[in-house]
Amino acid sequence: MCTRYSEDATEDYFMPFTERLLTVMKGNRYNNKEIKWQYFGSNQGIFVIYPQHKVEDCDEYDPRHRLVAY
Repeated sequence: MCTRYSEDATEDYFMPFTERLLTVMKGNRYNNKEIKWQYFGSNQGIFVIYPQHKVEDCDEYDPRHRLVAY
């Protein structure tokens, strides 16, 4: 999975959190074969894509700075 953390998220918060989230996302995908991708964003600044896209620069991706089409 591709995971981004804000500078404000502490490791003691996001490590157990993302491990539990990965377990849930894997279960979702196993139980529903039509799921292609799952996304999650928290107000603590955690952003997750599962399964990871072909994003070589996962650590550089910041969804707050993407182009928005209107």
